[in-house]
Amino acid sequence: MIMAQPQPYLSVQALRGVAVFVVIWFHASVIWPVPVYINLPVLDDLGWLAVRLFFVLSGFIIADRIAEAPSLRMFLLRRYLRVLPLNVLATLAALGVSLAVGGPIYTSMTTDSGAPYAPGPLYLLKSLLIVPQDEWPYLFLGWSLEFEIVFYLVFGVLFFTLARRAATLIFIAISLLLWITKGFGLDVTQGYYVYFAVGLIAREWLRHDPPSMLTIPLAGLAVAIPLARSLWGMDFGAAFIPLTASGFMGVLVLAMTLERRGQAFTRPGWWSRLGDISFSAYLTHALVVNFLGFLARGWLTHPLLAEGARLFTVWVSLIASAWVFHRFERPIRRYIAARLKATP
Repeated sequence: MIMAQPQPYLSVQALRGVAVFVVIWFHASVIWPVPVYINLPVLDDLGWLAVRLFFVLSGFIIADRIAEAPSLRMFLLRRYLRVLPLNVLATLAALGVSLAVGGPIYTSMTTDSGAPYAPGPLYLLKSLLIVPQDEWPYLFLGWSLEFEIVFYLVFGVLFFTLARRAATLIFIAISLLLWITKGFGLDVTQGYYVYFAVGLIAREWLRHDPPSMLTIPLAGLAVAIPLARSLWGMDFGAAFIPLTASGFMGVLVLAMTLERRGQAFTRPGWWSRLGDISFSAYLTHALVVNFLGFLARGWLTHPLLAEGARLFTVWVSLIASAWVFHRFERPIRRYIAARLKATP
């Protein structure tokens, strides 16, 4: 029998909220089909880094909660069913809207030459089921879910086969090897697994009440690196992944330490509530951004009107995400949890 779902850490939920808001703003700038007149390079740089913060948080949560699963089979089933239903709904919604407007509205749905991409049945099936593949999934945001699935599988097998510390150390070694070798040329095995490994390290580190004198400078890297890239064009080369991963670990450990000491995150706030709907927001916001941008294309020519419409689109995306969470994601999760509890 599966244990009741524990309450999420408010600090982790707040970080999820910040991350998903930055991702939405980033995509409202990058895939918004109306010209952008107000650019915030630093925030845009943080946008594509925010997904990597999700990987760190995922690594931490899995390390913290994996022992609650009675077996590898049940762990993998719970994690897969946690992400699959909403991915299916969002992917079908993207397909439906594309058919309705008479063409692709996602940037991933065009070939390298810019011609419309005609998805085949096998490609669509892989996209729906989150099967790692060389192409972008039909719902392009699903690329990160492919990394999540591989992480669940590899770390799950290690954890239920070896002792916790050995499983953690081996996964860290694997992630470093993939980073050094650039994933042996395979898209699904890039150095991004370093971020999951850092989440595992953060969980172990927090068992020893880490000193703020070390976590604060580490957390500063999470801001200093994108600032240096955006404002001064600094290229950190191969060191970029370990530097940003260390920065995100510092942010997470510092936030968790403050929560444990009662110095912050003592009650749910705006950011933690946004974190609650972050998965719905992540998978559905681009659909809203692209669709509203499709409607606005051609007549939002004044800079102020265009920027006002873009900001409005961000808020509509958040409202739509909250609706999707309450009407679909949360009921589906509760139903699945109830069914799994009844599984012998």
